Formats: sequence, C-alpha cells, structure tokens
Amino acid sequence: HKDVTDQLKVDAIVRNSLLTDSGAPIKKLQKECSELTRDMGSSIQLNFKKDEEGSVLVIKGKRAAVDIAKDIISERIQTIQSTLVTINVDPFIVPKIIGKGGETIKKLQSGKSVNIDVHRLCGRITIQSHEDDELKRVQAQIMKIIDENQIERIQLLPSTAKNLFRELIHSDIRDEINTLVWMGLDDENSTIIIRGARDNLNKAKVMVEDFVNANYIQEIEISAEDEPTLLAGGSDSPIQKFQDEYGAELNVIRSRFVVLAKGPKEKVEAAVLRLKQFLYGGDGYTVSRISVTEQALGVVIGKSGSKRAELEKKHSGVNLFIHRSNRITIRGPHEAVEACRIDILRLVSSVRIQQVLTITPDEHDILSDQDYVRRAIHGIPVQINLTDHSVKIRGFYSDVRDAQYLLKEVIRGVYETQVELEATQVSCVRRACRDPAHFHRIQEKSCATVRLDLANNAIMISGKRDNVRTAKKLVVDFLAFLLPGDFEQLPITKPMEAKVGDAAVLAECSAVSGATVNLDRDLGVILIQSSDPEKVKNAKNMIQAKIDEAEKLAFVIMVEASESWLIPHLIGKNGNRINALRVETGCNIDIFKPDRSVSVTGSDEASVMRARERLNNIIDNARRQCVFMELPADSIAAFVGRGGFHIRAFANENKVDIERMRKDPTMFKITGKEAHVITAKQTLQEWIDQWLLSKVGETIAIDKAAVPAVLGKQGSVIAALQTEYDCKVEINRENLTLSVRGGNEEKRKKAMEKIHQIITEDKERSQTHKRLTNVTDPNVGNNTNPPKNFVKTANENGQNKKCQGQRSNDSLSTFDSRKDRTAEFARRPVGLTIVEKDASKPKNKKRNRNKTHLQDISDEQTLQVGSSAGRNLFNLLVSESSPDSGLNEKRDPSVNNSSQGVSLLVNEDQWDSSTVSSAAIDSSDQDDEISKNARGAKPYIKSASGFTVRV
Repeated sequence: HKDVTDQLKVDAIVRNSLLTDSGAPIKKLQKECSELTRDMGSSIQLNFKKDEEGSVLVIKGKRAAVDIAKDIISERIQTIQSTLVTINVDPFIVPKIIGKGGETIKKLQSGKSVNIDVHRLCGRITIQSHEDDELKRVQAQIMKIIDENQIERIQLLPSTAKNLFRELIHSDIRDEINTLVWMGLDDENSTIIIRGARDNLNKAKVMVEDFVNANYIQEIEISAEDEPTLLAGGSDSPIQKFQDEYGAELNVIRSRFVVLAKGPKEKVEAAVLRLKQFLYGGDGYTVSRISVTEQALGVVIGKSGSKRAELEKKHSGVNLFIHRSNRITIRGPHEAVEACRIDILRLVSSVRIQQVLTITPDEHDILSDQDYVRRAIHGIPVQINLTDHSVKIRGFYSDVRDAQYLLKEVIRGVYETQVELEATQVSCVRRACRDPAHFHRIQEKSCATVRLDLANNAIMISGKRDNVRTAKKLVVDFLAFLLPGDFEQLPITKPMEAKVGDAAVLAECSAVSGATVNLDRDLGVILIQSSDPEKVKNAKNMIQAKIDEAEKLAFVIMVEASESWLIPHLIGKNGNRINALRVETGCNIDIFKPDRSVSVTGSDEASVMRARERLNNIIDNARRQCVFMELPADSIAAFVGRGGFHIRAFANENKVDIERMRKDPTMFKITGKEAHVITAKQTLQEWIDQWLLSKVGETIAIDKAAVPAVLGKQGSVIAALQTEYDCKVEINRENLTLSVRGGNEEKRKKAMEKIHQIITEDKERSQTHKRLTNVTDPNVGNNTNPPKNFVKTANENGQNKKCQGQRSNDSLSTFDSRKDRTAEFARRPVGLTIVEKDASKPKNKKRNRNKTHLQDISDEQTLQVGSSAGRNLFNLLVSESSPDSGLNEKRDPSVNNSSQGVSLLVNEDQWDSSTVSSAAIDSSDQDDEISKNARGAKPYIKSASGFTVRV
C-alpha cells in the first residue's frame, strides 16, 4: 500500500499518439487504470516527462495498483506500435516533407488523428493512426513528395570541393540550374547535392558535371623549398612553362604551401602529373636533395658560380637549384642526377666547415671551463674556439651539427635535434600529421616536444636529453611504420664511431648507394634513409661490411649496473692501471663512465686479442677479490663504531680493505687477497647473525610520563636492569616504545615484568601526590581542612627528620613525593643580584668566610641591582601575602609580611633553584605548622598569581 512511482520509456510517436486531441487518449487510459485498481483504494496518475534518452511515461499510485497499471499501459503501447508505418528517405528530402515552418507536415495531418515523426539526420519518417484510411492517405502523399524530390550527387575532390562549389554558385548557369532543381554542398562527403523531379534532375546533373569538368580544381602540396624553385625565373619559371605547355592555370598559395591547378579536367590532370614529376621525380626523371652547411655550399657554387656551371655542363640535363636553407636540389635524368650527386657529396665530405654560435656573457662564463666543454662533446672530432661573444666550432658538417646541439644544451638547458626527411617523405608525413594524435602520443611517452618543420623538411625534437632520445627513437619507429623500407638502423658501438662513423666514410657510402647515411649519436646507430628502398638496402650492405671489418680491430666490454665498481677499479689510482694497459698492449683503450663501457681499438688483431685477455683477467680477479655485504640499517652504527674504530679494527684483523658505499649506505665493499676476502666475509656474516640474535626481544608502548622512572637518575635504573638481567633495554623517545633485547627468553621476560612493576609504582605515586595536593590546597574541591590524622602524620614525619639531624631544603618535602630538582636551576633568582646593606664596611673574605650575612632582598635599596624584568618578576611572585594574619604573626621572625610589602632577610648562600616554586601550596594552611616546627626550614609566601615563593 506504499505510494510509489514507476516509469516506462516510450517513442516520440507513441507519446504524440497518447497526447492527441488535448491528451484524450492518455486521460482515457488513466481512467481505465484507476477503475481497475479502485478496489485497492488507489488511483493512478499518468504524465510525461523528457530525459536525455527520450520520452518517459511516469506512473504514480499504490505499489500493487502501479504494477497492474503498468501491464495495461504496456499492452496499449504495443497496440499503438503495431499501427506504425516507417518510410526511409534521403536526409536531403526531409526538408521538403516538413515544409517551411512545418507547413507541409501540418497539411498532411490536417487536424486528423494522424501523428508523423521525422528524424532529420537518418531520414526516417514514422506515421501512426488508429484509422487505416488516414494512414494510407498520409503515406501516399509522402511518397508523392519523395517522387517529386529525387536526389543526385556529384563527387568532388575533398581538397577543392568548397572552391569549386563557390565557383559554381557564382557562375552564369546558377540561375538556370535553380529553376530546375535545388542545389547544395554536402561538405562532410565533398559532394554537390541536387534535388528535384527526375526529368529536371537529369538535365541539372549534366549541367553541373559539364561545369565541374570545364572548371576542374586540384591541389598539390609542396615544401618550403619547392616554392622558390617553381617561381624562380619570372616569365621563364618552371610553373609558367607548365602553365603555357598544358593550358591549365597554376597558382602558388604561399600561406598553405600548395599549388592550385584550375582548368579543364584533362589539362589540369596532365599539368599536375608534370608538376609532381618535377617536384618528386618519376618516369625517368629524378630529384635528389643534399643538405650542407653555408661554407660547403660556397664550395659547390664556386667563384661567381663557376663550380655549379661546371657540374651542370659535366652532367647533361641536370639542373642545380641552391636554396636559402643550405640545401641543394638536383633535377634531371636519373643517371645524370646520380652521377652529379656523387660528385657533390665527395666534394662536400672533404670540406671542413666552421659554425659560429653567438653567446651572452653569462653563457661565456659557463663555457669558460674547458674540462666541462670537453666532457660535453666527448667523442665528437671537432675543434672549439671560445671568444667573448661567440663559440666557433670547426669540423665536418655532421660532427659540427652534433657538437652545436650539445653546446646549446650546456648553456641553455634544452637539447634539440632533428630527423631530416626527403621531399616525398615530408609530403607523406604531412598528411599523416593532420591527425595530431601521432605526435601527441610520442610527446606523452617521452615528455619531449615534437613538431614538423616544413621550412627545413625535418621533424624537430627538443627537451631534456634523455627525453629527446626516447622521443627520437619513437619518431624513427613511427617513420619506419609510415614509410616501409625508407628507414634502416644499424647499431654501432663507441669504438666503431671513429672508423665506421667517420664523416668521410659515411659520405662515400651515401654517394655510392644514393641513400642518406648519417651517424646518429643520440640513438647509437647508423641511420640510413631514402624514398627508394633499393638504395637503403645497398647502403645497409655497405655499412654492415665496414662494421664487420672494423670489429676485427675493436671490441667493447659492457659492465652491468650492479658491477659499476669495476669501472674505477679498471682506471686505477690516477689512471695508473688503464695507462699501464695501454702501454702494455699498444691499443687505444677508452672507458665511458655514463654507459659503463670499455672500448678497445688497435692496429692489428694480435694486439686487440692481447688487450681483451688482459682486461678479462683483471675483471675476473677483481670479482674474486671483492665482495659486497649488506648490513641491517640498525646495525651499521655498532659495526662502524665511534669514529670508525670498530670497522678499522675489523679491516686490520682480517687484512682487507672495507669501504662503505655512498649511494647505498647499508652496503659495504670488502677488497683484498682472495683468501682474506673469503675469511672477512664469513666473519662479517657471523657478526651479523650474532647482532640479529641479540636484537631478538619484545617491544611495548610506553607512556611519556613513565620514561623518567624507567631511566632513573642519570640512567641508574635502566643500567641496573641491564646488569641484573643481562639484556639490552632501549627506549625510543620519538615513537614512545621500549624494547628488551638480548639474553635468553627467561631473563627478557623477568626484565619486562620488572619494568612493568616500575611503571605501575610510578603511576601510583603520581596519583597519590595528586590526591595529597588536592587535600592540602583549600582552593581545590570542598576540602577546606585536611584530615587530622594526615596533619598528625606529617608532624610526626617532620619531628623524626629533625631528630635525625637531617635538614630539609623544603619544609614540605616530608609529604611531597616529587623528586628534588634544585640542581636543575640557578642558585639565585633570575635577574636579581644580592647586595649587602652596609656597603661601607670593608670586605674581608678570610674573616667572614664562615659567617653568614642576612640581607633584606625585598628592600627597594637592595633590589636596585639587576634587570628590570627580574625585579618585576620577583615583586609579582611575592606580592600580596596570605590574609591570615594570625598565622603570619606566628611565623619565623625572618619573615616580615605586611600590607605594604614583603621584606625577606635571606642568607646569600641560601638562594637556590627552589626559591620560586610552582607548587600551589598556600602558606595559610594548617600544614604550615610543619614549617614553624621544623628548625631552620625556609618560609613560604603564597602570591596572588598562584605561585609559592620559598626562601
């Protein structure tokens, strides 16, 4: 009988059917459901609401009634759905069925009980009516509209569809076409849409197709280098020649790096084919590009262009174009272009260039450290010359470029490199990069910046060097996937770089094979690339043969990270060991610490083999004469000892050297003769086992207030525990834990029981003291007077101590269980200096040594010496005495307490740390009888601030 709400999802057409005639159908359905559930004492309410997925029919009522109503409504919805008629049309016909402002669809309904639902995107039309005649009438009228509005599509190129349609709607035939059909552009599918009757549709389609063929537009992507090549020469430029030759209009769109070809379709296609051949080669025509430096470019051009003219004359049909980006483009017949390319590469490879890098004064300071610069460009054969405002780098082109990248990283903190591409490769990568997800994925994985530089025909990568290396590897893999066969990588070790990676050697391989061959120091590979897979294959075979030959005279030993200690061992003290090996073997031995590698190169195989054997022997002996032992972190202090005493004794006893590793403080390295190292290892392992055994014990939590009781005065209690039970007791004040270690289990158990006993007794004493304090203080609770037996006991205790001749420094010490803390404070009040009243008498130390001089320390004349803060504090503490004058009169005559002030005559030697006490014990209590009866006891004065001042 609980009121609930349920709902049913319905289609829009069903909703409209139930809401026709001002909602008469749904009202009738609601009444029907209510009548059937009336015996349940419930009525049913129905209404519609919209959500994200469509229309929802909401049902409200008692739970049992709603379940029945839901079944009835579901049957009614199925009945309505059985009368639906669906017609699928082209989405571009839908506007004609709807009409302007819905005029057509309203006429179709004409106020009858007909519902029409139109889905614009998919073109689905749904009709519903309970009257079959009306349903057929509407269906026939819709089919008539469809017949009068047929659709035709004319496909265009995606890159030029908008431009061509713009030309069409501004042409003279637009009005004639509009009289026949409706015309529009489907931008998503790059098609022209025409709509109308079939006869008119055919005529308009022919007119549109004729216009498209007569005004055909096509785009060709070009690089930044291609633009000046096409436009060079003015009226004699290549693009002008192609335009005159093929009769098509050719325009360079500089902002988009494209050439727009326009004209009759046949002529445009022919002109585009010739243009692509000129830009990229094909059909016996070859295009090759070479990147060089500015200095090398001057060598190729020659004085007044003499060398360039000589090359073009030598290789018939070849055209050389020099770009501002220091790239040379060679065009012409295939054989002539290849021969010219080889001559240029050989000419450039023999030229040393100089690159100048401008720097600031701060950057000059950074580069002034020659050792730092030498380490930065280690392994690159270049010369560095530093001036006040620039850095000059001299060497071969590829070496200078790599050194420049490294120096920029040193002074600017950002490492930048690039992957150069050929023109055809740039075009393919450019199309792929229209989807930015490729470069975004690489940037997310590497945390480096990656971008396509069309001006330099390269992919630029920048960031931290390690990140750049990761990104560059991903970029090359991406290019190898995108351009199968265009890229090849051959791994190369450090020793091989000097032989196989030499710039002159790679230039020769590149010249002969026709592929671009470079040493990529970031990836540690020889990178081969070309748009012709056959050239890549030839270059790979040449480089691999050189690597195989070079490996006979060189080898590399890689050291694992876990054995990085071998590197300093091989170097020796001040490089003595490595230098001795170089002299002995006659080989060049280099050690690279960052990648933990040892490279060896020699002039003959015998010397290289000898160096390999010596190095392997040194490494094997080092491994046998060196072991690493890891100690528990808590044991290191005990093992090292104070000032390293224990560790030195261990080393001397076992005749080894032992060293604690800096990167891992728990790791110790033991070196020495093999037998001594084995013995030391066993001894240390025994010590570790013994230490671990001694640390077996029990740990408990301890309250901070109980720590002093367990420690005892100057550690006396804890020391006694350790001596008695032969175990170690440790207290961690930070974590508030107490541990008992060592000894046997029985002694540890007894020690722990004793500790629990000490903690319990200390807790009981604290509670007793708290109760006594509450009893003796009249301001606490309702105990205005302490019990008589308590006063009697206290007096008896005081008399006993008097008879024993023990003078107490504290008249309340007979019942105050707190420990004496007088030694922790100054003997005199802070800021107060005691001055004798009669300063005129001469001071005779010998005569007055054993005499006591009473001084009035509260007299204003006496308190003139000392800081103002100290005097104010003292006056505050002793001001306002107890109101009980009767007790004051019975006090010791050494105390004179009046309404105008307090005058205390105190012996100078009696000033101690107990002068100011925080014990809240009022001197007016009856317990002060103890102080009056105790001969020599010091008086107490209770201040208004709640402090007790004891003299």
